[in-house]
Amino acid sequence: MAVEKILEGKLVFDFDCHALKFDDSHYHRKHFIKIQNGLSAVDIMAVKHGIGYF
Repeated sequence: MAVEKILEGKLVFDFDCHALKFDDSHYHRKHFIKIQNGLSAVDIMAVKHGIGYF
């Protein structure tokens, strides 16, 4: 499996599973931007063997 690299600020994260920058996702922009009111988004989400990691 290919390693996914995600850049967050000056940090680089390597994942050996599916991962995404949640705050850059279409879902976040469509749903959460509207209700910010001081809320912060999870930066990275990953899924491996059916388990989700935030």
